[in-house]
Amino acid sequence: GPADEVFSHFGNTALSDFLLDLHVNLLLPNDWGLLLTGLLGFAMLVAAISGFVVHRHLLKELFTIRRAGTRLLKARDLHVIAGSWSLPFAFVLAFTGAFFSFGGAVGLPVLAAIAFGGDVDTAIEVLQPKVEEDPTPAPLADVDRMLSDAGAQSDAKAQNLLISHWGRADSTVSIRMAPAEGALLTSARIYGGASGEFIKQQPDLGDEPSFGGDLAALMTPLHFGNFAGVLSKAVWFGLGTASAYVALSGMVLWTRRRERDARWEPLARATAWFAYGLPVSLSV
Repeated sequence: GPADEVFSHFGNTALSDFLLDLHVNLLLPNDWGLLLTGLLGFAMLVAAISGFVVHRHLLKELFTIRRAGTRLLKARDLHVIAGSWSLPFAFVLAFTGAFFSFGGAVGLPVLAAIAFGGDVDTAIEVLQPKVEEDPTPAPLADVDRMLSDAGAQSDAKAQNLLISHWGRADSTVSIRMAPAEGALLTSARIYGGASGEFIKQQPDLGDEPSFGGDLAALMTPLHFGNFAGVLSKAVWFGLGTASAYVALSGMVLWTRRRERDARWEPLARATAWFAYGLPVSLSV
């Protein structure tokens, strides 16, 4: 059936779908949203790199809060500390985010234009595993045995399983494994669907392992923080919260310095409405 029906049991809500669409493409159609989020990712990348240059006393600023001083100075110190701690995270998030946005919207069409005469379908086909077609009906082999073998070979747990050409002699079973203990990269193991025999280990990009494929595969764990279990997720959550605080406190500090100028009062109000209204409205 259609993908929406197949994956309906995942239980996505209208709110989660809205947030996902907002995050990935800013609710814009086709590739326009990906292009815009990619450009914003590059803007964030420039901000992160310039942050390393601007914070000349970075190590000192990681731990400095002036006890004496005005409330505004203490707020500035908190802003600087949060920004200093989240600079490496901002760089990683911006780079990987821009990679995801431009990879589909720009990278694949450019690759197709250069190497395949503009034929995107052929480019995608080349990047997929090669299997000789054989539509002869054949039952599926023991999937539990394939899962057990994949776990024993990779010393990792299975994340998902994909069966292609179900019920045919050329069917394949692709089992994607979680990263092994202490590793960053995932791997997929391909089995013959009818025979149940191991065929090959499939890289994320292309048909054979490559340095470029490994670099592309690194983007997902670095972007989502899913390389060290709950610990890396917690660190990514904390640094993401710090980045949000940096954006908010930066706007607040900027408007406070101009609070005597009535022209900036609407911006100060809008900052408060968006900053505090967004989480409250999402909770409701």
